[in-house]
Amino acid sequence: MRSRIFGIMLFIICTVTSYMAFAAGDPNDCEGCKDSALFNRMSGFYISNYQDSDFDRFEFPVSPSNNQIIEGHRYYIDYYANDDIKIPSGLQIVTNYVNAARAIDGQKVYEFEDGGTQYVTLKVAKNDAEAWDMIEAASNGMYKVNLVERQMMK
Repeated sequence: MRSRIFGIMLFIICTVTSYMAFAAGDPNDCEGCKDSALFNRMSGFYISNYQDSDFDRFEFPVSPSNNQIIEGHRYYIDYYANDDIKIPSGLQIVTNYVNAARAIDGQKVYEFEDGGTQYVTLKVAKNDAEAWDMIEAASNGMYKVNLVERQMMK
C-alpha cells in the first residue's frame, strides 16, 4: 500500500515539475520575459527581447493607406528560432497567429506582405477589454509581436 501511495505521489510530483518547466518557456528566453497571455509562441522559438509598458501606444496597419493608433498596456516581444528546428516561413507564422485569434473569436483586421516579410493585424475583444496584435514575420528564423491591451469605455 505504501509503495502504491509513494508511486502515485512520485508521478504527481514529476508531472507538476514537468508542467512547470514547460510553462516557464524556453531555457534561452531572456531574463524576466514571458509570452503574452493571449497567444503562445511558435514551437521551437525563444524570446530574445521583451518589453512590457503599462501605458503606451502603437500604430496598427488597418488598410493599405491607414493605421489606427491604439493606447493601453503594450507588450513587444522578439522571438528567435532555436538552432535545432526547421525554420517556418513568415506566412506559416502569420497563419498560425490568425488561426489562434479566430479560435478565441478574434478577427484578422489586415494582412500584407512587404519585401518578403508578412504582416498581420489581429483584434480580439473579450468582456470589457480589447487586444490588438501585430505580427511581423519573415522566413529568417525570427518574428516580432506588438500587442496592446486596452480597456473599453464604459
